[in-house]
Amino acid sequence: MLSDDRRSQLASALEEAFPDGPSELRMIASLYATDGIAKRLPENPSLLDLIRVIVTSNEDILESLLRAVRRKRPDRSALERAILAAWPFADGLDFQCIDQLLTLLDEAEVSYDDLRKEAKIVIGTEISPLWTRRGPVPRGDLLEGLAQLPGRPLKLLQVAQRFRHVASVARWLDALAPCASYQAIPSFTCRQRMLVVLRRGVKNNYKGDIYFGDTDGRPRFVASLRRQAPLTCIATAFSETRRQNVDLRGALLDADLELIEVMLPVRDLLTRVEQWDLIGSGPIGQLFPVVVRPLERAFAMQYDEYIGGAMLLRKSWEALKRAPAMRQIELESAEVDSAVLQHPQHWCVAGLRCPESPRGDLLLEIDRLVKRGVAAMLAVQHEHAWPELAPECSLPAAVHVHRRDPAKQPVTLLWDDADFNPGSKK
Repeated sequence: MLSDDRRSQLASALEEAFPDGPSELRMIASLYATDGIAKRLPENPSLLDLIRVIVTSNEDILESLLRAVRRKRPDRSALERAILAAWPFADGLDFQCIDQLLTLLDEAEVSYDDLRKEAKIVIGTEISPLWTRRGPVPRGDLLEGLAQLPGRPLKLLQVAQRFRHVASVARWLDALAPCASYQAIPSFTCRQRMLVVLRRGVKNNYKGDIYFGDTDGRPRFVASLRRQAPLTCIATAFSETRRQNVDLRGALLDADLELIEVMLPVRDLLTRVEQWDLIGSGPIGQLFPVVVRPLERAFAMQYDEYIGGAMLLRKSWEALKRAPAMRQIELESAEVDSAVLQHPQHWCVAGLRCPESPRGDLLLEIDRLVKRGVAAMLAVQHEHAWPELAPECSLPAAVHVHRRDPAKQPVTLLWDDADFNPGSKK
């Protein structure tokens, strides 16, 4: 709640910002007619009368209006200081860097609706008051609202990361790298996700449960596969379930999927699930980022030998979210033992070369990495190049882009999201 002293400070800053009279300020205020300000304006107000009406307005409207005014008068430092005193930004952000991002998004023709959608995916809820479309530049309001949100990594940078495919936005992010508030921002915040959990049943068949992310980002059970099936027929069993289960059809239609996860026993982790056609539109790995997850560690209460791996996963997952540094590992026992001593302090993604038909000892070493808490692994075939995985890249988006290029296929991303776990006791 703004104090009278704070409103007085804002009034003084407005008076200083418009020495040439009230006409431009009145024009900006008139754009807030639906919010009630225009109805309170005198027909020919003096500057002081106009300011008095503005600063006594509802705080939500006042904040948006003053931010619009500041964008019209960016050279007025007193106005900047007054706004930041009333509604401060997170440490490390200022008006200059936000104005630069707004210009870049404008040049890339990113709409308010697209920006709002990506912000909601990152934050998980709508922001008051700057979420609401109002005033002449609602995208600017939204960016400045995101800039107010604290935390590491900064929420504004998380949203900007979702537009990293725009070269100028990528350069803007890289320019902030020296800032103490900047951290690499992988795309781990997606809530529009589907998880298929597959367990061994009878006669080498598998039974499955299907989860989607709920509004709080937690797994929400939706359906079970109608029948058990071998791994080679899971896509068929999924399609049969989709046709018969209205809840699954509804969840798929309601979701704007950003990620598909398939949870398998460790012995099956190198299954090429990205080639499965689950929704009738072709291989899911060509349409969505796809990851494979180890079943036993997620359900460690049922698999006692994976308790340690589940305990170590949390630190590894947090390191992965900060900066996905990759260590290339040849899967030999001595090298695995040496590598895990530096995990996750120096690396948190294991890069593994795998033959087309995985050997049993290779899966044993992958199992050891799972038990040592390694959160993410990239499994590539011997004849293919390593995917580029710079510290500022996005997972799993970077792997998805790599996988869609026929010259660079194939690569499988194995990971375990400690925050999205249907087997958790939390």
